[in-house]
Amino acid sequence: LDRVRLADNRAREEVAAATVAVLCGGRSSEREISLRSGEAVLDALRRDDTNPESRGPARCVRVEIDASGAWVVEGRRLSAPAAVASLPEDTIYFLGLHGGEGENGAVQGMLETCLRRYTGSGVAASALCMDKHATRLVLDAIDLAVAPEKLLDRTDWDTGRAQHLRDIL
Repeated sequence: LDRVRLADNRAREEVAAATVAVLCGGRSSEREISLRSGEAVLDALRRDDTNPESRGPARCVRVEIDASGAWVVEGRRLSAPAAVASLPEDTIYFLGLHGGEGENGAVQGMLETCLRRYTGSGVAASALCMDKHATRLVLDAIDLAVAPEKLLDRTDWDTGRAQHLRDIL
């Protein structure tokens, strides 16, 4: 128990001294929700320097991935690697992205390549979970009960949507 407390205290001290970059926006259809999530996370993380009990990180940075894929850091539009390089090496990246590249392992992979820390699942888990059929195969392989499925390619869906919906329902 003492080791757990010690590790917990070290983690708190590390976060209190850290820069946290909140990634939001992105190119997915869920961009607007991600922007709102990012603002909520920033509000929750910001330290109140007038309150000695405040435990937020030393610095919070909003990093918006714009609709073209550029990373906007403190008003500067940068490539993803340049944006990461512009922040301290010990920055912790809070992934507030929804859908697409924010959940499929792409951003996680780029951050791992740059040797940066981030919140959430790693590359493999993220990529697997975005592929619902592959996830289903893994769950089935370990004998976890899953609901019935109907796997369709785009052509099948486009040509027989009404019938497929009837079959599913």
